Amino acid sequence: MKINNFGFNGHDFKVNIRSQADKSVLKEIFELGEYKDTESIIKSAKSPIIDAGAQAGFFSLYCRALNTEVPIYAIEPDEANLEILEDNLSLNNIDNVEIIPAALAGQTALRDFYISSDTHNHSLFKVLTPQITKAGKIITYSLDDFLKEQGIDEVSLLKLDIEGSEYEVLNKFTGWPKINNIILEYHDFAEFNHDQLIELLQNKGYKIKTTPSKFDQSLGFIIATK
Repeated sequence: MKINNFGFNGHDFKVNIRSQADKSVLKEIFELGEYKDTESIIKSAKSPIIDAGAQAGFFSLYCRALNTEVPIYAIEPDEANLEILEDNLSLNNIDNVEIIPAALAGQTALRDFYISSDTHNHSLFKVLTPQITKAGKIITYSLDDFLKEQGIDEVSLLKLDIEGSEYEVLNKFTGWPKINNIILEYHDFAEFNHDQLIELLQNKGYKIKTTPSKFDQSLGFIIATK
């Protein structure tokens, strides 16, 4: 593990880098601008931002660099990622980030969870988990239950990078007036296709922008704004 130092939006950061996967995620967020379309949303946010699939905390740092005050909820189920997430927030004296050791899913339950050798590809779906190193049980929350438990009545931005669970999270969700904006990484697999998500979100009144991945035709981003 090594410390990587970098600057963004007038902030100097240092983060733990464990592997090429961490380095790749960091580059995608801070250099390639995967979340650039959300910057104006983050800067003006007053109600919480939810970082679901927080991994090592890089998106939470990105949000904090753009908005020093907004509450952030970082949701991450993997113990190894949680440890690095906590370290990275501590290294940079980041506060007002609530770390939730769980995952979002279609319902609140205890679920099978598959750990990949690649730290950002863990999933509730075995078919989406390359090079599985172990499996275990984790706590999952439906989005409705999570918002209720945390007492959140409005969300400025819901970020979902949850390796296929985006379909069940959104299909089961009922509290749409609470969510102002969404950015998600979609995963096309089995019977699931991102066109289903686009139709759902449009029917809920969101404007949609879709950006396919440069690296994998089954992946891409959807940003949904009101």
